[in-house]
Amino acid sequence: MTKNEALYFLECLAKGLNPFNGEKLENESIFNDVNMVRALYEIRNFMDYEIKNKKTKKEPFTLLRKEGIVDGPMNISTFVKKINEVNSGTKMKKFNRKVLINWLIQNDYLFLENGKKRITNKGKNSGIYVLHRVSNNGKAYDVITYPEKFLNYILELIGSGKIV
Repeated sequence: MTKNEALYFLECLAKGLNPFNGEKLENESIFNDVNMVRALYEIRNFMDYEIKNKKTKKEPFTLLRKEGIVDGPMNISTFVKKINEVNSGTKMKKFNRKVLINWLIQNDYLFLENGKKRITNKGKNSGIYVLHRVSNNGKAYDVITYPEKFLNYILELIGSGKIV
């Protein structure tokens, strides 16, 4: 029985009707007692509220497709945004950027120095590099950039469930 079917049964009983055939219940039926009718309406309203306001549990992240995500070198934020765009409209959790950064650190592509991400020799040998940029207000900053080949390798690992 679905929740909507259960709501229908409660509503019929609260109205003094047989939910199976719609006929009026006998006057002596316990479902015609004033307190029972009130209780049935309260239960029905509570269930209706719960159904309408319950947040659906999201499914674990799964990469639905790899095509069209990598179209050249990019930073991790852009890469993760493109991954999540592929899965938009699903009831799936988003891929978490921190999971990928932690994987890059654990696998010796990056390391942290004074809270800043830096590229290891292994990372440099994989083609990871830094772009030096200047913001609109004139402040210089660095962007760690990942080559297309490396990002496709990461997509394979994400797709196979080795990075989740």
